[in-house]
Amino acid sequence: MEPLVSVVIEGYNEVALATSISEVLDGLARQDYPLERVELVLVAAEGVQRRRWRALESKATPFCRLVTVEANGALYYALKNSGASQASGEILAFIDSDVYPEPGWISSIVRAIRSGADVTAGISTFRDKRGHRTPRAILHAAASISFGHVVGAERISKKPTASALVAHNLALRSDVFRAHPFSTALGRNCGIALLYETLTSSGACVRLVPEQRVAHSFSLGWFFYPFRLRVGWEEYTLRRRHRNIPNRWMMLAGPFEPILTMFWYVGLDVPRWFRFSRHLGLRPTRRWALLMLVLALSLAGRGVEMLGMYGAMLFPKRMLAWAEAQ
Repeated sequence: MEPLVSVVIEGYNEVALATSISEVLDGLARQDYPLERVELVLVAAEGVQRRRWRALESKATPFCRLVTVEANGALYYALKNSGASQASGEILAFIDSDVYPEPGWISSIVRAIRSGADVTAGISTFRDKRGHRTPRAILHAAASISFGHVVGAERISKKPTASALVAHNLALRSDVFRAHPFSTALGRNCGIALLYETLTSSGACVRLVPEQRVAHSFSLGWFFYPFRLRVGWEEYTLRRRHRNIPNRWMMLAGPFEPILTMFWYVGLDVPRWFRFSRHLGLRPTRRWALLMLVLALSLAGRGVEMLGMYGAMLFPKRMLAWAEAQ
């Protein structure tokens, strides 16, 4: 019998970004994994959302179980922890309420964990929000800048190791997650970086699974504000709160730290693009043709991150309140 997989879907982004969970559920219903071995745990961010989602429990569903959990007032990572506490599957898979899973998403997770992985990370792309028509080239470039760090600098092999995690495309053995839940010390922020640090320090096998694909909703406005601005705040904050976070040496640059960080990541975005685009299946000519677009979007996006870092440096309390509200 196939293992029971619990898919935890938090409602934070549906509220914050005005998206709809219906598309996520549709994507899950199209999985090539036996749906009678899939459990859905919907975690409502507010009472109105819970009442709307509760109606789904009475409808016919191909899944073995669909349950709604209420966590009023909880922030992003606390919602995920609440959902995981109510899950009964051997494998926990996390996805957001604005993310569409490809048909092989669950089956690729199960294969990787059965072959020895404790944690799996996948490839995340972008797709337009309703009413937007962003060129596919921009979607590819923005996804590489945002999620290319998961592929990392390691050589692509049969069983590559993930160099980072993203919380909207993540799966773990349930016993591993019980031992290492999401950190909520910084509310809405930084929890995924802290989880990766904890898992790797514990010796967990964190594997990159290229077939574990999802598409995150996207608009150019959201990409620059608040997404990249919040990433800059997180980078600055993590360096000062956790000794094991990479690139802490940049703090030696003093007031020039945000500028140094910006150009450091722009430089990293180039090789990341070539690794990421290979997983996307783009032809070599296409990868080179889009390189200047990647550089332009990287300079713009990392520039906004630089502003977020200066905000954290100059207005720490105000930026903390802003980041927690996102």
